[in-house]
Amino acid sequence: MNVTGIQNTFKGVVGSLKGNSVIGLDIGTSSIKLVELERKNGTAVVRNAAQCRNPAAGEEISEEKRLVLMVRGLKQEYGVRANRTVSTLSKRDITEKFLTVPADAGERVGDIVKWEVPKHISFPVEDAVYDFRVDELQGGGELGIHLAITRRRNIEKHVELLMRMGLVPEAVETRSRALHRLIDRTVDTEASVVAALDIGSRWSTMLIINNGVLRMSRTMEIGSDDINSSIVNLVRCSENDAESLKRKMGFTEEIMKGESVSATSKEFHVYSAIEMHMDRLIAEMKRSLVFYYAKQEAEDEPEILFVTGGAARIPNLGRFIEKKLGFEVRINDPSSGFTNEAGETMELGAHLSMALGLALRKL
Repeated sequence: MNVTGIQNTFKGVVGSLKGNSVIGLDIGTSSIKLVELERKNGTAVVRNAAQCRNPAAGEEISEEKRLVLMVRGLKQEYGVRANRTVSTLSKRDITEKFLTVPADAGERVGDIVKWEVPKHISFPVEDAVYDFRVDELQGGGELGIHLAITRRRNIEKHVELLMRMGLVPEAVETRSRALHRLIDRTVDTEASVVAALDIGSRWSTMLIINNGVLRMSRTMEIGSDDINSSIVNLVRCSENDAESLKRKMGFTEEIMKGESVSATSKEFHVYSAIEMHMDRLIAEMKRSLVFYYAKQEAEDEPEILFVTGGAARIPNLGRFIEKKLGFEVRINDPSSGFTNEAGETMELGAHLSMALGLALRKL
């Protein structure tokens, strides 16, 4: 969603700064991630990559003020020069729909989308802000439309928050589109069916990319926080310790090889916590695939599943998912292959993928 034109108040401010640097800002429920990219000699290089924990709001300070102070602090600590920013709204604030129309719809696509919007919202249509992308589907007989809708006040509040942070909002984008952009840099999706899974703190997003076109995005209310909470209850430890145990142990080699592990051991409790919620997530993914096949009349299964997000760092997670789904799974850091200003190759980590995908929109 381009921010310009949403409200006259923002015209002349949004997009008024020009430059070769841009920020991708991912404000999550448990952490804030920021990636600053700069274009040099036609290539995007990483100037900064930063993350800080996003603690629960306290009574002494509002959530908005806390976020402003945290982002300003990150910019100052890491010497971030850019102000132009691409960001995303919370998943619960955006509705995404995938439509198919005849290829000869042509100039009527805008009118078709306009009539579709009221069907997918529960608030007055005059309060809606929407954006859409049109792609030609394989075979050339149909067009695929990716429609994103949100409430005007959601955009206005978000833009005001960014401006208080000292940022210049260039665009507000869906997480699915940012992840799609990043996957396209990793693998040729033009002649294949590819799936992607972004595991966040409270939400996970699954995509289907068919012959280069994003055709499904589904959000599931299962995330890393669910795993951590179960570890806390089973191991009797703090949340910080639960996060450390999850990343350190994950699915141990002994468990993956089918070797017996004591049911009272810490390793078994951590494994059980991860398995329980990953089984829930995989079940939802399978339901999503069945729905996709039925709605799109598709038959080809994804050739590969890219897994990203903070939970992608759980040891042996890819092998676990692959065993359950039956097709190749790659724990992917789509940020690999980027260099810093000194020309050194960088591995940013899968947890920064969303911020990187957002920043790439303007470079």
